[in-house]
Amino acid sequence: MRFRAVHRFARISPTKVRPTIDLIRGKPVEEALEVLQFTPTRAAGFIRKVIQSAVANAGLDADPENLYVAEALVDGGPTRRGYLPRARGRVDRIRHRTSHITVVLSDERPTEEQ
Repeated sequence: MRFRAVHRFARISPTKVRPTIDLIRGKPVEEALEVLQFTPTRAAGFIRKVIQSAVANAGLDADPENLYVAEALVDGGPTRRGYLPRARGRVDRIRHRTSHITVVLSDERPTEEQ
């Protein structure tokens, strides 16, 4: 079976999340959580919570020791725009980017892609 969890509108840029999510794709859940615990990025906290939510969604249907990260995606969300005052009455635009983080767990071991 497959169990899914999504964190939408995470206040972090997708380009900052993607290198961290590449670390856990295809790994067992226990190992993925351990890797994220010792990864010193802000994105690791977001991803860790999404994985824990997907495990909770599995509930009694699956044993957490037998779950693997089947899919891990990061898509860009809406961009909030702001302004920063500059010298001589000018203004710079600031883009506050958001992410949609999706994690799908499966109780079937993923096949190695070559």
